[in-house]
Amino acid sequence: MHNLPRTRALRLDVTSDVDLRQAVTACDVVVSLVPFVFHVKVIKAAIALGKIVVTTSYASPAIRALENDARDAGVVVVNEVGVDPGVDHLYAIKTIDEVHREGGKVSAEAFPRALFVSRFINRV
Repeated sequence: MHNLPRTRALRLDVTSDVDLRQAVTACDVVVSLVPFVFHVKVIKAAIALGKIVVTTSYASPAIRALENDARDAGVVVVNEVGVDPGVDHLYAIKTIDEVHREGGKVSAEAFPRALFVSRFINRV
């Protein structure tokens, strides 16, 4: 994070409540890139300490169950920011724009979360 002097990446044993609390206490915004099964734990720590938290996870039922706690604490929780969804969606938009520029068509009619690009299927 050498180009971002106010940003710090760290290695953390997220299963350690003491280490997690110490790490969350030391920051203004928590950006959680841990495996999705640990996001609830990170969010709970952020709520308890009044810290904004951003995760790469979908808003699971367990995460949604924290909504009132976050609201009551005045904590913003932003989910679904990352590789999936996130970078994959940006790449999909880029690909769709390229196909349209070349006169092609894009269809996602029957397969949710999948794109079928005509230039790859039948060279339309």
